[in-house]
Amino acid sequence: VLGGILIDPGMMVEVAAILDGREKFGREKNGWIYEAMQSLDNRDAAIDFVTVVDELDNAGKLELIGGAGYVTELLTAVPTSINTIHYANIVHEKSVRRELVKAGTAIVQMAYRGDPGGAESLIAAVEQEIARVGRELHPKMVTVEELLSGVWDNLFNPKADAMQRIFTILPEIAQSDRN
Repeated sequence: VLGGILIDPGMMVEVAAILDGREKFGREKNGWIYEAMQSLDNRDAAIDFVTVVDELDNAGKLELIGGAGYVTELLTAVPTSINTIHYANIVHEKSVRRELVKAGTAIVQMAYRGDPGGAESLIAAVEQEIARVGRELHPKMVTVEELLSGVWDNLFNPKADAMQRIFTILPEIAQSDRN
């Protein structure tokens, strides 16, 4: 992933949609490099060997990752950026698996400790832990409530600059709009 971004910085946009932070990487030093790339991207700065090395140096992490030589290894590890998105999906999948292991460990510890609130309270805590991992799997997912929050207010009490019509390709809804 990191080598692909170094080869083609334009991949950062697509990778960022899959990997939302440095904690997705199994190796801490790769997470730091990704964080440096994100920082550069957020400032609309170039993402290349020189700028990434400089960003890591300024953050005091260059020597911790193994110096500029490690960044060079990443750059030469992949011949092309064509599979970067596939690699990002692999990193994401491994991240979810690591989170499942953490959740499983936490659930086992909860089960051994028990819960003063009884079995129902314990099951609720387990469900919360599993839901946390689910949010990791689908970080961009929103609930229907989140999606619709404010929609009814905007439909029935529109602001002056709000669009007054909703356009759709669904004929049933389009018909009801005309009536």
